[in-house]
Amino acid sequence: MEWQIILVLVVIAPLVLFPVVFIWYVNIAGFYTMLRERRKEKAAAKERIGVVAYQHQAGATAGTGKH
Repeated sequence: MEWQIILVLVVIAPLVLFPVVFIWYVNIAGFYTMLRERRKEKAAAKERIGVVAYQHQAGATAGTGKH
């Protein structure tokens, strides 16, 4: 190849690839953020279920008089 073609490829390739990489980054970052929020929601739901189960168990033993 001639040096002019190599120079054009070296200059144009980053200009063409930058938008593609940027869009991929935005998509992956959004997906990762969604996964983190979903994990937090699941953890909060499990904690609420655990607290309710613990309260229910404590209430059941309180009603029988067995402590």
